[in-house]
Amino acid sequence: LLGPPHGDEVPGLDYLLHQRRVLIPLAQTSALHFAVRDLGGAYARDQARTRTSVHDRRRLEALAAGVKAYATWSATSTIQACREACGGAGYLAENRLAALKADTDVFTTFEGDNTVLMQLVAKGLLTDYKEELSDMDLVATVRFVASRAWDSIAEAVPTGIVASVLAALPGRDGDEGAMRDRRFQMEAMTFREQHLIHGLGRRLKRALDRGMDPFEAFNHAQDHVLATARAHVELRVLATFERGVARVRARAAREMLGRLVDLYALSRIEADRGWFLEHGFLSPARSKAVVRTVNELCAEIRPEAEDLVDAFEIPDELIGAPIGARRGSARASLRA
Repeated sequence: LLGPPHGDEVPGLDYLLHQRRVLIPLAQTSALHFAVRDLGGAYARDQARTRTSVHDRRRLEALAAGVKAYATWSATSTIQACREACGGAGYLAENRLAALKADTDVFTTFEGDNTVLMQLVAKGLLTDYKEELSDMDLVATVRFVASRAWDSIAEAVPTGIVASVLAALPGRDGDEGAMRDRRFQMEAMTFREQHLIHGLGRRLKRALDRGMDPFEAFNHAQDHVLATARAHVELRVLATFERGVARVRARAAREMLGRLVDLYALSRIEADRGWFLEHGFLSPARSKAVVRTVNELCAEIRPEAEDLVDAFEIPDELIGAPIGARRGSARASLRA
């Protein structure tokens, strides 16, 4: 509890800064819950088939690699955010946040270094011919990409498409209501993924056309490689989150979770809004509207925050820290 001098104490979560610190990670964790569950279902279906194509198997493996990397990075950053938000209490051994971070931090390299895994995701995205790429090494992959007609692809998704998407949104150019339009959110994330994939292919082809060694060409584009993989994973996570929430039967729960979908999507756009501005998808007014809408969503979700956390049904005995002691709150009836 905090508060102004000589005033009433204010719960920490009533401060916008703390809402952003913990509610955005809550939305991301909820999104990953649906993504991991969807991935598990896909794996179970794959194992049940008598035959599985190499194409489908490689595609599933690439998705698993991307989700693993994204989820473990998210876990580490979320624990750190919560630790800082708790002030000095977050660093006390009895509150277990330090031990929890130490335990989970290893997963960013366990079963594959996250950076390497994300490069594997990008490799699979470079072309639609994933079966041809599946058994290639790095040098063969880059040479294969260079042989395709990447230079025939426009620099970006045609401007007319972007204009039509923005024109179809409700409200004025800087209207926050337009930011909650799910079509806008999906188009933004898809635009980024496709632009990065095409741009990476062209970048590698130009390097090889200049006589650069294939390994060096790939090495010089690693920043682009990781950005492409992250954009792809975030789009897939958003898509599974949206589909999962749409299947929730209880209207109140569906609406509550729908706000988390909006917060996840817009927080990802906000985090990369410089890129969206540079590539013409966001106008300055809409970029500012994204930030305002994230703030609005945090305020709307704040009263439901405890129920949303309770929905994970983590037993109190597993929390086992004084800072996590309950104060009689009821478990939410949310079932994802």
